Parts: sequence; structure tokens; C-alpha cells
Amino acid sequence: MLFITFTTAVQTNDDLSIVRENVRKIMLWPSPDQLSSVITQAMANLSSLNFDTCQWPDLNYTTRGPENWDPVLHMFRIATMTSALTAPGGLINNTKLSLGIHCALKVWIEQDWQNPNWWWNYIQDPLIATGIMLMLGVERMTKYEIDAIVNMSYRANWWIKDWGGGANLVWELQIQLYRGLATSNYSAVEQGFELMWQTVQIQNLSTMGIQSDWSYHFHGSQLLPAAYGDAWATNILHFHMATRGTQYALSKDRIETFGRFLTRSDAWFTMGSVWTWALIGRVIDRGVHVWYTHLFPSDQLRELAMDMTDNSTAIAFCDYADRLEHRHDATPLIGNRHFYTSDFQVHRRVNWTAALKMHSARVIASECDNNENLKGEHIGDGVLNLYTRDAQYGGGEEYENIFALLDWQAINGITVEADTPLNHCDRGALPMLNTTFVGGVSDSMYGAAIMDTLTHNLTAKRTWHFYDTYIIALANGIEDNTTALLQTALVSRLLPAANTISGILTLQWSNGTRMVLPDGVYSFSYNQPRILWFHADGTAWSVLEEYETLIIDCRNKSGNVNQFGPWNFEMVGRLLTAIIIHGRGPTINPLHYRYMIMPNVTVEDMTRLWERYLSIGNSAHALTYLQNKNNEPLYLHGTCDPFLQRASVLLFDKGFTNSSIAYYNCSSMSLSIYMEQPGAILFSENSNSFTITAAHPTIAIGTFIVHVNRSSIVSHECTNSNHWDLRSGTRVLIPLPGNNQLLGKSVSITCKKNNIA
Repeated sequence: MLFITFTTAVQTNDDLSIVRENVRKIMLWPSPDQLSSVITQAMANLSSLNFDTCQWPDLNYTTRGPENWDPVLHMFRIATMTSALTAPGGLINNTKLSLGIHCALKVWIEQDWQNPNWWWNYIQDPLIATGIMLMLGVERMTKYEIDAIVNMSYRANWWIKDWGGGANLVWELQIQLYRGLATSNYSAVEQGFELMWQTVQIQNLSTMGIQSDWSYHFHGSQLLPAAYGDAWATNILHFHMATRGTQYALSKDRIETFGRFLTRSDAWFTMGSVWTWALIGRVIDRGVHVWYTHLFPSDQLRELAMDMTDNSTAIAFCDYADRLEHRHDATPLIGNRHFYTSDFQVHRRVNWTAALKMHSARVIASECDNNENLKGEHIGDGVLNLYTRDAQYGGGEEYENIFALLDWQAINGITVEADTPLNHCDRGALPMLNTTFVGGVSDSMYGAAIMDTLTHNLTAKRTWHFYDTYIIALANGIEDNTTALLQTALVSRLLPAANTISGILTLQWSNGTRMVLPDGVYSFSYNQPRILWFHADGTAWSVLEEYETLIIDCRNKSGNVNQFGPWNFEMVGRLLTAIIIHGRGPTINPLHYRYMIMPNVTVEDMTRLWERYLSIGNSAHALTYLQNKNNEPLYLHGTCDPFLQRASVLLFDKGFTNSSIAYYNCSSMSLSIYMEQPGAILFSENSNSFTITAAHPTIAIGTFIVHVNRSSIVSHECTNSNHWDLRSGTRVLIPLPGNNQLLGKSVSITCKKNNIA
């Protein structure tokens, strides 16, 4: 018994020592290639330190801003100096550097500067302090310093405040782990890892963290895989790497969960190492160089791949790591994912990526805490961000440092009242009107999304349809009972310089004239000749429906982020904005729009594409609004592509009163579809079978029923339809997910064709 007890104690001690050293190397010390720059910065900090006051003269220690707070830079500088002193190959024998560290640390402890924003006091400051203690080691610190930092660490009191999971909890546990590792507190280390690993699981809908669709929620039901989500996942990854092979290691099932999360969520939200900007939350006013960039070390992802039992996840990790390194020989991520818990859809092709952000009664669009993101009211109103520049392996330049240049009433894809003031931030929240009929459908390669839109006094029924070489955006039921100016933004993105090939803005007129448009602001009416399409930066936009005015604005602009946040610095860039002006309310008849986006095409390609899809008499796209017998719109939107043998049909619940008219017809495919209830479907077929993929935004239990004029062999899900001749129609019964946790998830049924018929 004594022998066993002694052996266990030795093992515990060894494991703690191993983890301590690993955490220092992975999370606190610079890598060998970063060491030189860290040493340079540390010596600069040392040379500017006033040894009489142990403070830095260039820092304003009286600032109390909730975000930009100078006193915390005092601690960051100490941390940099400590890293340079203690890292392998560092300045271990530099006595002056050591004196500077202890001098500056003493002042911090004595002054104990506090910020009105609790986060600095309870998380950031204790995190820096315990990190310094872990790097130095208690053997190189005074009892006064150790006691002060230990007491500071207790501010991260997760045991008093229930965070409900997420980044704040993990940060506070990180503080506990740093303290426990530095002071060899075995209980603190064991408890810290046990609680941290509990966050690596799929949560219920009311809990922050990983959701059932693999998205990540934080600050309530807000999609935040970047910023807070990035911080959470990076910590989990680092601590996993630090504990591998020890008693503190993440369990096998949770490693698999974490692996699926990274490859099925974060990998989809990034182009190379860049996040799609609608996911970075309120920190858009801080500049994108830090917050816009993915933080995962690619070498750690490759190591994590070796821990996966699922081979497809392991391969996905290696491909993900290659893309993070911007390797052009990396396997591209291609497909479509609809994150049904988060009202977000991502559509990826080899040379372009589209990301659509919506919001609803179940998903918060954005936040404005600490006076940040004060103009972000419409970030979730169907913002469609398109990435075409190196969209798999890097890219993101289309929106890099764009935010101070934007007209926040004209960001990509939104339909709004242009002259209605944006809502003011109210105690961290942007007041918004929410609807429930918001969602999407995806068969993993193609997708469509639906949004019942309500903002201020404007209502609209809008959908988006994603194919291989284009996106179709549709809307009807645009109504407003005020005199507001109603508009839809087609595009709002940065362009390269006008003297570059990709920076040229080209217009094609219906009379055959093609012209290069110089920078400026232009207003075009819908008459003859009319604009068929305009093209810039490898992408073409075509408005397919009559409009009052099309505004194209392409100019060099500048702006300061202090317009919408607490920071103060300029952004500059050449901005392209294109807007459909629908007119002023009050609307007598509901308005509508149809437009098409064709990414990564040349001007020369457009002649062929126009003939293929959009020329007069070519019905390759049947874009349909059906009417009921009172000549009022039935809110059914449909598109089809005969070359792909695909169609998408989305039916809103409002106006669905007469089941006999809920048909969608695509003459170019001889396809007719009838839906017995509102919802979203995709149709695809080949010579042997056809598949219906369906999703419902508000119902998770029951059967979704679709009729299609294709005959099939009778099965449990594929039965005869009474809407067509029994030999030529099929009634497809699609079981919904059956669990409210999976509300909005897509389900597919394939029917084998009865070719005899």
C-alpha cells in the first residue's frame, strides 16, 4: 500500500511538472523564430522604463476607457520582459532586465489600477499576472509578489459567478491553472482541467458553447466563433497539447468532439487564416489585423489530427492546416453548410466563398457592449459577404479595414429604410425586431436560405439560392407604411486600385455597348438601354427586375473608427457600393427584387454566361412569384438550373392560404413541385433517382410533404401523388429531425425513379 501511494505521488508530481513546462513553451514563451523580436521588444521596454518610478513615461495611467486602457500595457510590457528573460535561449543572466521586471511588478501590485470594465480586473490582469508568475517560477519571486498575484488570481472567481460555459469561464480556469502550475497546487490543477474539459461538448440551446450544428455561441445565442470563440478554442487546443499523455489529458470522446467542431465549423468560417467579418462581433472597431485573423497554429492542428480515430476528420485537419498556411497545393474546402442553430449559411467553391448572416427570434445578430459596434444594427439582416481573392487559401482583402468606410445602411445584401436612423446601443444590445421564419436548407453541396425580414417599419420576404457559378437573391413583399426611402445593397466591398486590371469597373448596356466606368457616383434608371450587368474585381452583378434607380458609387474613401467605437484611428480604401433604390413609402403595392451575383468571372466570360442563363427566351432560370386569386403575392420563391438538374423552392408561411396554388414550375426542366406546407427544399436528380432535401425553420417534429412530377418506385417515403397522374407523380414524405435541439436541420430523401413509366 505504501509503495502504491508513493508511486502515485511521483506520477502526479511528474505530470504536473510536464504540463507546467509544456504550458510555458506552448502558451507563454515565444517560439524560436519569434525569440529575437521578443528580446528586442523587451530591451526597448527596459530602456524606456523609469527606474525611479518603475513606470513608463509614455503611458497614461489615468485612462479609464472600457476598451483602450493604458495601464494594462504596463503589465503586457512586464510579460514581454519576463518572456525574454526566462525563455530557452533568452536573456537568463541579464540582471538589469530582472530588476526591471520586479520593479515594474511592485508598482503594479501597489497601485492595483482598476478599470470600470470588470473584464480587465477579473480576467485580463490576473491572466497576465499569473502568466508572469508561471514563467518566472516561484523560486525567483518574493513571498510578497507571490501572495499578491495569488490574491489577484482569486478575482477570477468562477465558483461564485456561473458563466454557463464559454470563453470567460475558460479564461478564469486558465488563471487558476497558471496559479496551480506555478505553485504546485495539485487540487487547483486537477479541478481546473476537469471543469475546462466539460466545456468541450455539444450544449443545449440555452447554453453558450458548441451547438448541435457545430457553430459556437457566446454572450447568449450569438454566433461568435471568431473573437470569443477563437479564444475559447485556442485555449482548449493549447491545453490539450500541453496535457497529452498525462493524467490531465482530454478524454478521447471529447478530443473527437473538439476535432469535429474545428473541422465542421471554424474551417468553414475562414478563408485561409481570415475570418468572415460578420463573425468577429463587436470588435470590428479595433482594426482587423488581430481580430480578423485566425489564431490556430497549423502545426498543432496536424498533431491533433493524429489524435483522431475518425480518418475523415484527421484528413480535414491536415487540409485545414495547409489552408491556414496559405498553401496553394492545399485541398480546397468545397460544399455548403447551413448552421441551422445560428441562421448562417456558408457556400464554398474552389475560387470563391459566400457567407450569409441572418438573425431571428432565436439568434442575436450582434452586440454593442462597451460602446463598440455602435452602428452594427443590420449586421444580421441578410448580410451576404463574398470572398473571391484567393478565397480558399488567404484572401479577405475585400473587407480588411473597411468598417470606417461603410455606409451602415448599405452593407452587402441588406434591405432597409435608408434614411431611418440606426438604433442606439441600449446597455450592450442593439434593439432589433425579430421574426421566427428564418433558416435554410443544405444538402452539403448546395443550399438556399430564407428570411422573413422585419426592421423598423419595413417588412420583406427574402431568399438566397447558391449554385456552382452564381448566387440568386430574391425578395417580394417589401412594404413600409412610412415615407422612408427603401433600398437594397447589392455590394459593399473594397476594390483594388483603378489602374489595375482587377480594379476596373465595367458596365454592359442592353444595346451592346460596354464601357469602363471612372470612379465617381452614378445614378441609373431602369429604361432602354438598361444596364445588363456591371463587373469589378472578378465578379459581376446583374439586376433582373425593374427598379426605380440603381446607384453605383466607386471612390477612394477614408474614415475614423471613432464613428462607431471608442478607438481613434483612420481607415482608407477604394470602396465599391451598389444599391437598388426601390422608392419611398408608404408602399401601395408590395415591392420586389431579383438579382444575380457571378463570382470569379472575367468580363469576357459574361457574354457566354448571359447567353447561357439570362438571355431573352432562355428559361434556364425560372424565378417565380406565384399569385393567388386576389392577385396578392404568395410568398414562394424558386430557382432552377437545368444544366445541374437542380432546383430550390422556399415557401414562407404568410400568405399560404390556398393549398391548390402552392406550385413551383420550372419549364426548362419540365419540373413541377407542390409543397403541402411552408419551408425550404432542394431538388436534384439524375437518370436513376431524385432527391428532396427539406428543412423547416419553426417545426422540428412531424413530416414534411412534397409532391414532384417524377414517377418513382413506391417505398415508405416515396408514394403515389394525387396531384398528377399516378404513374407520373410522387408524394415524398420527409421526416423532420424530431428534436427541438435540431430545429431547422436539413433532411434528405432519395426516391428511385420508375423509368418504365
